[in-house]
Amino acid sequence: MKNFIYTCTLGLVILTVVLMPGFGAIDVIGFQWFYLAIANFIVVFANLLFLRNKAEEIYFRLLSKSKMLHFFCFFLLFALISFFSSKNIPSSIIGFSEIIILFISTFNFLFFFVLLNDSNQGYRLLFSLIIVIISGELLISYREIFSDLFTDRTLRTGNVRYSGNTGNVNILSYSILVKIPLLFYAISNLNGKLLKSIIAFFYLLSVGLIFSLETRSAFYLLILITFFLFIFSLHKKKYRLAIFLPLVLLISLGFVRYFSANPNSRFVGELSNVVSTEDSSFNQRKIIYSISLEMLSDHPLIGVGIGNWKTESIKYYKDYLEGYIVPYHSHNDFLQIAAEIGVFGLISFLLIMYYPVFYLFKKLNSLNIILLLSIAIHSIDSLINFPIARPVNILPILLILAYLYFKIDKEKICIE
Repeated sequence: MKNFIYTCTLGLVILTVVLMPGFGAIDVIGFQWFYLAIANFIVVFANLLFLRNKAEEIYFRLLSKSKMLHFFCFFLLFALISFFSSKNIPSSIIGFSEIIILFISTFNFLFFFVLLNDSNQGYRLLFSLIIVIISGELLISYREIFSDLFTDRTLRTGNVRYSGNTGNVNILSYSILVKIPLLFYAISNLNGKLLKSIIAFFYLLSVGLIFSLETRSAFYLLILITFFLFIFSLHKKKYRLAIFLPLVLLISLGFVRYFSANPNSRFVGELSNVVSTEDSSFNQRKIIYSISLEMLSDHPLIGVGIGNWKTESIKYYKDYLEGYIVPYHSHNDFLQIAAEIGVFGLISFLLIMYYPVFYLFKKLNSLNIILLLSIAIHSIDSLINFPIARPVNILPILLILAYLYFKIDKEKICIE
């Protein structure tokens, strides 16, 4: 019990950085990386100070035997090699520093699970930390939503104010989506009506927030997730839960349509654009994807340098420039990583992300199916956005992956 309390406390130090304020910054991303670096330093220092020899032994075992850290070390190595092709060293230093911060975060997550040395307690830790994060996200967003409702009974759907500390409705929408399968699993498996009711309320608020944020791709993905979970509930003969899922969708959609100033702006008008080649967002992504592939073709082995996509893409993008607007990200993590640090760097990243998938398919059970769903949602986010650049998106999936790697390597990395 002492280890569990200690682990939860230190885990919160890292994960609550996503809820810290940006002090009026246009983009809070810089503050979030800074908070995360400080939080990781505090955690490592606390481990060495209070656990001493035990902490040192766990650290040694993780470094020598953890597959996740080994894959991460290769990723770091190829990112470092890419400095040789970098034309913007300061950007490369910043990009490399962010990967170092993610590596140490992963190290600390694995440390927590090894310290507990129990898969069931590990899951409780995973779920507890996910609940803390989503609680903060919902609180910050609904504070603005209810402020508008109490002021003039109007919901300003798609308003950036509803995106909390992320500063972007797309980022928050996918951050929420990744956690929805875990909320569903908790409702399905927790004991106690009160706790189930609280988590069910969180689920309702999460779905309602996604509707309110009006991220089109997240809306369609939410429908697919709900359909999958509905079939899963029927298969498990949990019929009340199967009824609950579409009911939540209807309640959320009704709430948003009733209070929204423009109730048909996205849910009717945009349906025709889902596969339209006239859609500006779709066409913009096609351009920057082709730019990333061209950059990779020109620099296949070591890329253009970590952190250099935003500057190197300009010469490829010059024929599409409108005013002073240039893309900052590739809107595809896989293509951007490949373009920046080469094919070997991409392979190492894919190993970090998807090696546990083989484990999940080998040992399919309810929890593993749910974790697979969360990984799939994050993968879709990675294909159309840039979650690796945002702590609020990448930290929860690293936490999930750390839990899975802990289960895979448990016999090697745990101590008696």
